Parts: sequence; C-alpha cells; structure tokens
Amino acid sequence: MISLSFAKGTVVVASNFRLPHTAWDERLGCYRCLAMFYEDLVGYLKLSGLEYEDKVLDLLPMQDLSCCELGLRLHDYQEEALKKWLQTRRGALVLPTGAGKTVVGIKAISVLNVPTLVVVPTLE
Repeated sequence: MISLSFAKGTVVVASNFRLPHTAWDERLGCYRCLAMFYEDLVGYLKLSGLEYEDKVLDLLPMQDLSCCELGLRLHDYQEEALKKWLQTRRGALVLPTGAGKTVVGIKAISVLNVPTLVVVPTLE
C-alpha cells in the first residue's frame, strides 16, 4: 500500500513506483514531492483507485482546547462554512465584513486541536 507522510516541507511517498510530481530521494530511499503538490497527488491517487494511507495532515497534537470553552455559538451560515472547510482541512474562509470569520476560525482551531498559524494583514 502507498503511504504518504510529511517531513520538512515535503510529502514522503512510500511506494514501489513513481507518482506524479515525485522524485526519488537516494538519501531516504523513497519518493518525495514538494508539499505544494499534496492536493494534486491525493487527487491522482483517488482518481486512479489506488489504495493509500494518508498521514500528511496527522499533525502534532497540542493542549486540548475543549477545556477552553468560550461559549461561542455559531450561526447557521458559520456552521455551514466550518463544515465545508473541515471536509478538506484547508482553504480560505470568505465571508462579508462583520460576519464572524474570526469566530469560525477559533472554532476550527478548537475542533482540529493542532498547532495553528494565523496570518492577519494590517492596513496602515
């Protein structure tokens, strides 16, 4: 079975044959590809019907955030946005100004319970 894992900005691909975007790594004795090709690689595996194990997004756990109950209740449209985002665990949350994007983000971080980088642009 093909196995995917993450290491130092690359996807490590344990496979007996080369897959799209991968190159053989002599040092590790396996195929690798840049992490930016992860979605393409998984899409290829799904379309090809190949059996694989995906550990790429099995990130290091952090302190359980469920103890930090903030009393946040999401509106229906926020719940829907969170549900769609959680299906792929990646992407951009696009809602109008004041619609509660920050609240949805906090809820997503709490649900995933993994280390998270939040990038916020500033206008000066």
